[in-house]
Amino acid sequence: MSDNSQYQKGYRAGRKKGAEDAAKAARMTDAEFFDAAMLQALPTAMKVQGWTFGEEKITSGTQRTKLAALWAADALKHRKTYGPRK
Repeated sequence: MSDNSQYQKGYRAGRKKGAEDAAKAARMTDAEFFDAAMLQALPTAMKVQGWTFGEEKITSGTQRTKLAALWAADALKHRKTYGPRK
């Protein structure tokens, strides 16, 4: 198989997966979407260094979970405003 046909095969598979993921997200309830967004944001929130809520540094797991929840809530707000990704 040539490099070009391998590329095309991978490109088609990626496009198909993207379309399937978008369709799945479009069927999610708000609660399911929030949970999925929270789980996606949590690893990043757990790794932040030097971030603050106002004057308070983010150091505890509770604060990091709150940060992930804020990001998930923002993603849900964006979804409600603009609709699911097409």
